Amino acid sequence: MSNEIENKINQILKRGTRVVSFDYHGKRRNVLVGASQIANDGVWGVQENRAIRKHNGKSYLVGIVNNDHAATVKCFALDKISNPSAVLA
Repeated sequence: MSNEIENKINQILKRGTRVVSFDYHGKRRNVLVGASQIANDGVWGVQENRAIRKHNGKSYLVGIVNNDHAATVKCFALDKISNPSAVLA
């Protein structure tokens, strides 16, 4: 499923920036995908584009999560994402 999600994320990037929802470790996440500041945030792995980072043979979704007080850049292993929103499904 991670290859399918990665393909969908690449389609999202062609249209700009979007908020996507998915379950990750039992918690529902709403993440802004495709923001331009993501491309400059990489401190590990190889940033493929504004949403995908690769490291040690794994792919990660990189996005901005809006917490209570501030927006935070976080990474999510694609193979651990479940129940994606219609945008990713």
